[in-house]
Amino acid sequence: ENTSAYRRDLRRCKYGDERIPEMREFLQRISPLTSAHKIRCPVFLAQGARDPRVPVSEARQMREAMSNDASDKWFMVAPNEGHGFRRKGNRDAYQMALVQFLQEHLL
Repeated sequence: ENTSAYRRDLRRCKYGDERIPEMREFLQRISPLTSAHKIRCPVFLAQGARDPRVPVSEARQMREAMSNDASDKWFMVAPNEGHGFRRKGNRDAYQMALVQFLQEHLL
């Protein structure tokens, strides 16, 4: 539902047609969002606010759907990025945050 209209046909070819009830049920069943409430480990979500492939609203849904029992949820949105962090300042900020996240949770 969050996918831009121009991308829907492309996604239907790749993933299946959500307008078919059986396919919609299958896609909902395998969606990461469906099982997000089961996550109990630390998670770091990083997202570009201008992403045409994965709208930032989907990252926010994932963050909200994760269990409150998740030990730690980190969420980073780069307002001037699309799909991936291409600008040096954003890449640097992401790398610094990722290193901090990994140091905190793996070391």
